[in-house]
Amino acid sequence: MGYKTSLTNHVVRLIHLKGLPAVKAQQCQALRREAGRCWSDLVALHRESRARKDWLSAGELQKQFAGAGYALHSQTVQALAQKLDANLQTARQLRQQETAGGGDIRTEYPWCPKAYQTVVWKESAIHIGDGAIRRSNGQGREPLVLPRPAEYQTVAVCRAAL
Repeated sequence: MGYKTSLTNHVVRLIHLKGLPAVKAQQCQALRREAGRCWSDLVALHRESRARKDWLSAGELQKQFAGAGYALHSQTVQALAQKLDANLQTARQLRQQETAGGGDIRTEYPWCPKAYQTVVWKESAIHIGDGAIRRSNGQGREPLVLPRPAEYQTVAVCRAAL
């Protein structure tokens, strides 16, 4: 199965965050742990729904987890639900290919809890200014503010992941 491709005018660069102050590094780890907790809860709920033969869509997962009290931006929770849905679709397609080929089904649906998960901020949660990139973590929660590298001072940022 090939990868999906699309044309874009955007370039994504990963920037290693070496040398972050200890407080910011701890905040990044805490956000990754919280995203892992959310991911694990999403997977557990979907496993239960699969057992009942009542598969939940990404939209249904998003609705069930909206306002669930995670220390994450609401759209970060949405992104995790969308990622789970994409993983489920890929697993479903691979399983169909395995059965069509007459072989054993080796591909498993997501089932394993994760201690850490990548945190994704969508465009509405990212604010740029004063040499820093501010990533919102929801109302009443401290945003993640990281310095914007000098080589990216004039570059538009539309989405970021940690």
